[in-house]
Amino acid sequence: DRVMNSLIAEQKGLLPTEQADELLQLYARLQLPCSIQGITAETYKKARDEITVHRDGLLRAPLPAPIGGCAYVDEITDEEIERAFARLQAFIQENPQVLWDPSKSFAAGA
Repeated sequence: DRVMNSLIAEQKGLLPTEQADELLQLYARLQLPCSIQGITAETYKKARDEITVHRDGLLRAPLPAPIGGCAYVDEITDEEIERAFARLQAFIQENPQVLWDPSKSFAAGA
């Protein structure tokens, strides 16, 4: 969520591309997962829509503006999600260690 929110903030012009790049490189360097296998742009769109319903019609999504700051937005477009997700997917292709496979989790056998 943090990485995707940052990439959406980048799409909205709230987060400079340099800071988004630094964040991605930090995740790669530390080998932290930044997405879960099987998640798609459609997953994020559905989540956005469900959150809006539960928050009385307002999204109130906190986005970095820039890192260290925060802006709450009530609209994230399908196009912003799709562009952010495409950027995330390209990053994962270059850094496959950041994709979390839930089937390899300790909880998967429970």
